[in-house]
Amino acid sequence: MEETHLMNDVKERLCYLSLDFEADLALTRFRGKKNTIRREFVMPDYVHTTRGVIRDPHAAQPEPAPSPRDKDGAPAAKKGRVPADRADEQALSLSNERITVPELLFRPSDIGMEQAGVPECIAQSVEACLPDAREALYANILLTGGCSRFPNYEARLRRELRQLVPADFRIEVTAASDPTLAAWRGGSLFAASDDYDSAVVTKEQYREEGHALCRRRFAAA
Repeated sequence: MEETHLMNDVKERLCYLSLDFEADLALTRFRGKKNTIRREFVMPDYVHTTRGVIRDPHAAQPEPAPSPRDKDGAPAAKKGRVPADRADEQALSLSNERITVPELLFRPSDIGMEQAGVPECIAQSVEACLPDAREALYANILLTGGCSRFPNYEARLRRELRQLVPADFRIEVTAASDPTLAAWRGGSLFAASDDYDSAVVTKEQYREEGHALCRRRFAAA
């Protein structure tokens, strides 16, 4: 079993960005049906199944098919006994993990990382540009990368950016049609364009002329 692939599948199918983190985190502390966030991920056995199955532990489960003894009138299995088709399964129970894992994109300090979250990184990047370009940049934010596919990602980003961006600036966020490969495709198109050679400094050029070439080429742009 390839653990990295399996955990990535769990993350992509079960995690989401909370729009009210503290309230949702409080829900995960309940036991039983009050915890509406808890889900189970039944891992594939790679014999009968090759993909995990998501299950709500509080949802009504289908009754197992009666055994031949049941049909003959033998006493039914005791209530609460694990059905035979589930006796050997391996299942992960996820509750607060569903929201705390993607929350690190916005609050890396939760695990002691002294870094800015995604909204702060965007604001810092825009503020590092020329003042005349900032309004246009905030109005043209493109979401790429697999993590941008988390449910509520765009809504959460808009809300937190609004708190960081001047009120008279419009914020427009667009999700790429294929966020997982969008950055690679953009780089591929750029590398194949006629402007590529004049927009980069090769390793050989840098070794020959150093950082002075970068200043001349990019500072003028």
